[in-house]
Amino acid sequence: MAEDEDLDEDEESEDGEDGEDGEDGESQPKKGGKKTLFIIIGVAVLLLLGVGGALFVFLPDSATETTVEDEVEGEPEEPLPAEEVVLAPPVGIFYELPELLVDMNDISKRTAFLRLKLTLALAEESDRVRAEKQTPRIVDQMLAYLREVRAEELYGSAGMHRLREELLKRAAIAMAPAKVEDVLFTEVLL
Repeated sequence: MAEDEDLDEDEESEDGEDGEDGEDGESQPKKGGKKTLFIIIGVAVLLLLGVGGALFVFLPDSATETTVEDEVEGEPEEPLPAEEVVLAPPVGIFYELPELLVDMNDISKRTAFLRLKLTLALAEESDRVRAEKQTPRIVDQMLAYLREVRAEELYGSAGMHRLREELLKRAAIAMAPAKVEDVLFTEVLL
């Protein structure tokens, strides 16, 4: 039986399961050391890229930034004397068109109506007189276009922008040679 115990000790020392060092007294190297090294390097690179990106986004550019000292060093602006103050021209000349009520072209069986109140922004005061005389022509141009528009085309801000552009074209044609600067919606009901 003593021989059996000696054999068991020899087998354990050859397998290295007893935790003793090898023949030269060195422990065997761990497997996966390179894999761990690559993971650590990858994490470090990602961390550096993240910090660099954050600095790029959140720190202001020093070349375009002005400081209080830069503004103080420049020449101070002097206020204009009261005689030299120039008043800005009036904001604009507006002409309100009559309310438009249109039954729209619709593929479905339901009837869709559009009610619009529009105001024209004109370039000059003399254009207001022309707009009053040309109101029936302006309304006719707009109604002819609006009857062909489908309700789906007007949904969203892009649809309203397209509508504004088309109405501006038609108002400009009817008002020529007077200049219509813009068409303003004062009421839209679909």
